[in-house]
Amino acid sequence: MSTQFGETVEVGIVTNNLDAMRHFYGELLALPLEGRLEFPGGSMERYRVGGNIIKLVNYGDCLLYTSPSP
Repeated sequence: MSTQFGETVEVGIVTNNLDAMRHFYGELLALPLEGRLEFPGGSMERYRVGGNIIKLVNYGDCLLYTSPSP
């Protein structure tokens, strides 16, 4: 069995620390920023990796991590 993908793969990464992710992908890896999108409750930044896209998605303060109750 083989899996075939299209020419472009888009990967979404949800983060509550956009500044650190922006520094890593935009400055350390020097990936070109394709654009920014603001939407109600958050934002998305798109970085190009060859023919592919990495999307950094931030939902502001809405994204909180808590341990599930036992």
